[in-house]
Amino acid sequence: MPARTMSSDQARSSWRRLLESALTGDCDTIIERNGQPVGALIPFDDYIAVLETLEDLRLARQAMPALEEWQADPSTARPWREVLAELRVEVDGK
Repeated sequence: MPARTMSSDQARSSWRRLLESALTGDCDTIIERNGQPVGALIPFDDYIAVLETLEDLRLARQAMPALEEWQADPSTARPWREVLAELRVEVDGK
């Protein structure tokens, strides 16, 4: 599927046309702010199809700082028993 790129100002002024394009699946749209891509408008069915993968990517991105901290200094690691006990308290309130 082709993709077009436009500024956030262009997207704002063309919003109805962009929604129609997403509805029909004609074209994905990458929206930029100050020349940098910040979002993408895709058909909703495509979003649903990739949602699980998208969630995995987001969780991996959130975990990356902790991994990098551990790689730089393994002494920052905590025993699994301690982490598990903390998680149980959060879930059970005990």
